[in-house]
Amino acid sequence: MLNPSFSKALNRAVSSSYRAPDFVANRIVEGNKNNDTGEEYRLQQAFNDEIWLKLERAGLSSETFCDSDVLEVCAGTGFLTYHIIARCQPKNLTINDISHAELEASKEFISRTYPSAQIDWVLGDLHTLKFNRFFDIIIGNSFIHHFHDVPKVMKHFASMLKPGGVFISLHEPTPMAPVVEGAKTAAWPLAVLSPGFVNDIARSRHKGAPSSTDLWMFDAEEIKQVARGAGFSYAETIPWGLFRPTVVQRNGLHLSKEKPALSVEEERKFTRAVNLDALLNRFLPQRCFGSLTLVCRR
Repeated sequence: MLNPSFSKALNRAVSSSYRAPDFVANRIVEGNKNNDTGEEYRLQQAFNDEIWLKLERAGLSSETFCDSDVLEVCAGTGFLTYHIIARCQPKNLTINDISHAELEASKEFISRTYPSAQIDWVLGDLHTLKFNRFFDIIIGNSFIHHFHDVPKVMKHFASMLKPGGVFISLHEPTPMAPVVEGAKTAAWPLAVLSPGFVNDIARSRHKGAPSSTDLWMFDAEEIKQVARGAGFSYAETIPWGLFRPTVVQRNGLHLSKEKPALSVEEERKFTRAVNLDALLNRFLPQRCFGSLTLVCRR
């Protein structure tokens, strides 16, 4: 399913393949190349704890990272890099992004905060980018939904892993994302039953051009099928994103130059919401949540 900023007709034409038509693909590639989100502010312990909670739920510990050749893809301004290095230094760490501005921002940020970290920085589009080595772990945060040809990129990732290697995306939007990210609590019960209907309403209300970077919302079973078709022997999804995004939206916890850090009480609220999601996702089905973690093994 396409992001709700795209039209109903286009969504129905391409919703199940995760391959975008050329005119959409070109828009997304250029948007990602030109992306520049500015300084990274999500540095507090609550964000680190959330990342490692997800990694540990997926079966990956800090010890695993220390012993691994790691490729972080679509790294943006250094959010995930920062929080990985906060707990361990991988044996080898390679960082990639398609945006020159964001890769340079990440390089400056990490060099300033972790000056002794040994990192290879690689600029390029992962639809075509080649590496002269194989990896134990390929990881990213909130990135697969930016790719215009998901099956092709997933196949490429599988080919870059060592036997038994792990591919993981910590956050990908589902069709419930517009409801939970927008804290539209009243719409949540209807969206659980019929997310397509709710998102079609969002499409009809959208004003302006479609997103130039955010493309897909993923059905858990479909993205696992894509992963298996790409050559992974194992694929699972872990639901996330129910109270956490709602609390962030309703309490104004998004960080920026004007609000560079959470207060002590805000950090507590954030942590409580993350932990509540971690409890609920053990028994509530994926359709209740606005995001998922995708874990695949070669």
